[in-house]
Amino acid sequence: MALSLVGFAKLFAQETEAERELVREFFRKLDTPVDVMREVFGAGKRQISTFPLVGGTTIVMGLLMSLIFMTPLGSGEAVTLGIIVAVMIVFGILMWYFGKKSEIRSANQYLQNVESGSTGVSTDEKEPG
Repeated sequence: MALSLVGFAKLFAQETEAERELVREFFRKLDTPVDVMREVFGAGKRQISTFPLVGGTTIVMGLLMSLIFMTPLGSGEAVTLGIIVAVMIVFGILMWYFGKKSEIRSANQYLQNVESGSTGVSTDEKEPG
């Protein structure tokens, strides 16, 4: 058993020069500064946050859970269900609201930084090492 592991380890440990060049190119690309406006903000497209989507989905789930009220429930069960539904809807509204607000704020902050000349991104090109 141990000999087969040694054989497989040697088989997978071998690297060709093409594989090494692929790894070097990958790290060279990682070290290259990005064009923030094009790569992060999509060259004029607005930034998309997942919070509004998750918030909307949470609101819909809360509303669907409220359909359980149409079934026979005890008084304690109805109160517990009402609290859970209310919490889900409130959290959904908060996620939707703050997600939309963050999309607008982050894009505006970046544009203000670009206009003032400070993007917070280093433009020094590093040599891969």
